[in-house]
Amino acid sequence: MRRRILGCAAILAALSACSMPPSVPDAGSVAGRPVSGTITLEEALAGGAEAGRGTLQFRGRAYPFRLVGGIAGPGGGAAIRGSGTVYNLSRVSDFAGMYTQGSGDMGIDTSRTADLWLRNEAGVIIHVRGQREGVSLSLGRSQVMVELVQ
Repeated sequence: MRRRILGCAAILAALSACSMPPSVPDAGSVAGRPVSGTITLEEALAGGAEAGRGTLQFRGRAYPFRLVGGIAGPGGGAAIRGSGTVYNLSRVSDFAGMYTQGSGDMGIDTSRTADLWLRNEAGVIIHVRGQREGVSLSLGRSQVMVELVQ
């Protein structure tokens, strides 16, 4: 299982570096929209690969999920613990999928806070805020695959 996750992370990191999806969400993307749900999240970055887990709270139920991805750039070593809001989610099945993540400005990030925006192909937007430990070097975007855990 660990090999599979690392293999997926390597592939996603390569794809992330080759193609930059055009649209990363921001606060303007959700202006006036109601919150659909909330999440808690733990994510780690090692090299150019990201992996993590979390819980989606949606319509009174908890849905565990995992994520794996790659950051555009050399990467680093960092961990994020945070919580956030979910927008544009009408069915829990729309939560899973490939997300484009705005991972901050290009360059070295040593900040202790994380403020991340993600959008998937179904139009679901996630805004995560939390604490960051470590350092990362990125081109400002990454691709993250989110999978609901059964």
